[in-house]
Parts: sequence; C-alpha cells; structure tokens
Amino acid sequence: MQAHFINHSRFITLFVALLPLACKPSTQNSKEAIIQTSAICEMCKERLEKDLKTTKGVQKASLNLADKKMTVIFDSTQTNVANIRIAISQIGYDADKVAGVKEAHDKLPDCCQKTNKNAKHNE
Repeated sequence: MQAHFINHSRFITLFVALLPLACKPSTQNSKEAIIQTSAICEMCKERLEKDLKTTKGVQKASLNLADKKMTVIFDSTQTNVANIRIAISQIGYDADKVAGVKEAHDKLPDCCQKTNKNAKHNE
C-alpha cells in the first residue's frame, strides 16, 4: 500500500511540474518579423500594438517610434508576414511596401495621418 502511495505521489509531483509546459504557447512555430510602418505618434503605437494583437496568430506586437519599425512575434502555423502587412494596412498604416488602406487611414486621428500637413505630430 505504501509503495502505491509513493508511486501516486511521484505521478502527481511530475504532473504538477510539467503542467506549466503544457500551458505555455509553443515557441517552435514562433517567428519574428520586423516591418517598416508609417506610424507617427504615441497614438499610432497604441493603436497598432492593440489592433495587431487581435490578429490571428500574432503573439506580440511592439512598435519602436524612433525608427517606425514594428516587431511582431507570430505563430507561423496560423499566419505569415504577408498577412501581418495586410493587417497593418487595414488599420490605415503603410507596412513595408504595402500601402495603408485609404479609407482606414482617413479615419485615423489627425496626428496619425501621414498626409495631414497641418496636423501636429506627437513624436
């Protein structure tokens, strides 16, 4: 009986020790993309990071305003760089050589519109 209890305890200990690994997202399929954007200000940064995180397969999105480069960590089994560029363009921003969708760009706040010469850009 005591041997059975020890084996059962070992199983539970092993299970508890391995549980975090099962819950952790797989990094095996994680890829990183760096995409040049037309983002201008802190509002752009917040919008892009928030909206991209809702894109299927995107695990993390971070914009460096100094060089306007978006670093995206994504699951390559769920999306790819081309789809991420399209998602950025649908938010209204250029993504590498993919132009931002005009209708979405025109709905951005004035400070986020690259074509608005009268806007105060909060850089």
